Amino acid sequence: MTSRFTSLKRTYLTEVGESLSESTTTKTEYYTENDFSILPEPVQKYFSRCGYVGKEKIYNIRIAYDNSFIKMSPEKNWLKIRYYQTNFSENPTRLALITSKIIGVFPFEGRDKYQNGKGNMLIKLLKMFTVADAKGKEMDESALVTLLSEVLFMPNLALKNQMTWNTIDNYSVEVSIKDKENKVSGIVYLNSNHDYTSFFTQDRYYSFKDGSYKKIKWSCEFEDYQSINGILFPTYVKAIWHMDDKSYEYFKAQIKNVQHNIKVK
Repeated sequence: MTSRFTSLKRTYLTEVGESLSESTTTKTEYYTENDFSILPEPVQKYFSRCGYVGKEKIYNIRIAYDNSFIKMSPEKNWLKIRYYQTNFSENPTRLALITSKIIGVFPFEGRDKYQNGKGNMLIKLLKMFTVADAKGKEMDESALVTLLSEVLFMPNLALKNQMTWNTIDNYSVEVSIKDKENKVSGIVYLNSNHDYTSFFTQDRYYSFKDGSYKKIKWSCEFEDYQSINGILFPTYVKAIWHMDDKSYEYFKAQIKNVQHNIKVK
């Protein structure tokens, strides 16, 4: 149980450690073209183009962002943050940490997670006062669909039996994931080079100020592919809510570093 005075960085690192300790991987294996042959052709071309064939199979991934910003609501200004995340494929998991300072003075922390079938967004001010602690079915599905949007950066997840893929055309594929009691889906879009450029879903809930939830179209976009550890990876990411009357971009960040298969320390 998280103490009132426990920093969310410590909570995040503890939860990452829990997922690392659950890993059953004991040997090093490498991707082959045959591994990806079960996937739709546009996705096969993506993994081939990005250089995954011949690389070590990926069981987890850690991403550190730079020049990261969030908007807490459409009328708010951008808030500069530090953002880190760790994803796992064996037991689908996504753990993210946000740190910042309100008006440059007051420590602000957020931990967003999907782990063991449960989603939770926990936000603290001054490392003591809980501003938000969102959980429940809406958060479970929303957190899982966020993980799903990053499925092409986790080939092991893309290949799991939990996934269902349906080709729409040469550059778009519908993908679904079933995990525990949750099932969500979205559409993966690729460009003519078979770079993964965007993800759209109707399965993510928007939280209103009165505490109510509503499914609203949500997307994320990926740009500026560069070689990181021999794999083409996007280095600019943004996330957008598509309201009835306008779009609300609320997250934008550059990717600073990517690590694969981190180990228990």
